[in-house]
Amino acid sequence: YVFTVHVWKLSSNSTQVRTKVSVVRGSPPVIRILPDPRLVHVNPADNATVQAEVSGLRECCRLAWGVVEEPGYQFFDLSGLVGLGDAITLTVDETLELETKETLDSKEFPLIVPGPIGKWPGLLGDSRYKLRLSASCPVCPNTSPANKRVVESHADVVIATNSPPEAQMLQVTPSEGEALLTRFTFSTRSASDSLPDFPLLYRYGYKVGGSREPRDSEDVVHVFSTSSTELEAVTFLPA
Repeated sequence: YVFTVHVWKLSSNSTQVRTKVSVVRGSPPVIRILPDPRLVHVNPADNATVQAEVSGLRECCRLAWGVVEEPGYQFFDLSGLVGLGDAITLTVDETLELETKETLDSKEFPLIVPGPIGKWPGLLGDSRYKLRLSASCPVCPNTSPANKRVVESHADVVIATNSPPEAQMLQVTPSEGEALLTRFTFSTRSASDSLPDFPLLYRYGYKVGGSREPRDSEDVVHVFSTSSTELEAVTFLPA
């Protein structure tokens, strides 16, 4: 098929572009990326997980994740920088889910983009990325490579990162006092963040002692003030 689009000006000048589309026998694999609202507010310090399922698979189908290089989106080499993006090719012997030698019902093929680790700096903050899962299957798996035709399909998903706010220095006045008698004042300045993320929520708290590791179950933070407008809080502290 040859598709054509014509564009006219009011002066009757026009231009056109054409593109060719080939239709081959066979059913292309169906890719379904599962919706996840967390993908629009990804913390760059955390892992970003995209869940996907591919159905209509058969022997010798090839699956691979990649990053789309397109204006308006950040790009990184999924295989080179992160060590991900390896393609897999299905075989009858290796796939226990294969019910017949013709078709697989469905296969999960998720992608996990890690937070900063090793030489990988992680995703950029406040940025958008377009990820693509591609699947290609031979029309006739048993034909020779020279005569083998494939049917292909792909699905895209956009993930958006949202960096956490940058907190400013916390000041406490006075620095020493008597238990349950001294009035301690906690104050800070407005945290830095992108304008659409305002207003921010400020939560003041304390923990008794400072020698325990954060993972200790007894290391409880006692919150005494929560506000989206006040940058100062007052409390009395126990011994």
